[in-house]
Amino acid sequence: MSEKWGMLSMVLALALCGSAGPSAAQSQAEHLIAPTPEGFKFLGKDTRADGAVTEIWQPIGQTDKNWTEQIAIRTMPNKAAGSDPVALLQVIDKQMATACKDSPTPARILPGKSNGYGTATMMTRCAQGPDSGKPESALFHVIKGTANLYLVIRAAHFEATGDQVKQWIRYVGSVRLCDDRTPDHPCSKPQ
Repeated sequence: MSEKWGMLSMVLALALCGSAGPSAAQSQAEHLIAPTPEGFKFLGKDTRADGAVTEIWQPIGQTDKNWTEQIAIRTMPNKAAGSDPVALLQVIDKQMATACKDSPTPARILPGKSNGYGTATMMTRCAQGPDSGKPESALFHVIKGTANLYLVIRAAHFEATGDQVKQWIRYVGSVRLCDDRTPDHPCSKPQ
């Protein structure tokens, strides 16, 4: 898979440089459930030496060199990435401010909970992406699991409208982490 992902690849690379740790494969009972949005296809998977695993989805008909929208999910060992979703987004926010001079700084980071796990979410915008030269928008959502941090990114090479951002928020909200070993993180939805 090519590294031509624009601002997204830069952020993924910088957010984790220097990290090291065990394999980022999910623990035996920890499961990330991430639906593929209609009209998207799985592009590929990249496993780094530090154990981080990135999976990419794009709209059907687009390529890694010519895309307008993209979803990336990076699984990172907690020990390598740190264990605080807000802190990870603060690092990404600083990197975005460096890469995109017109990016509002600092971005608003919203901490939360999902299925008993700590989360954090932020939206970034760049009038002219450093690699693409196009407007870029990205929604970042981090879930802190028991063994891993999961970074879900919905990115675009355009200025996302309010309705598109709402759709993206619904998507990241549909990504669930669960672990049936404990009642605190059930995999089956309550009736």
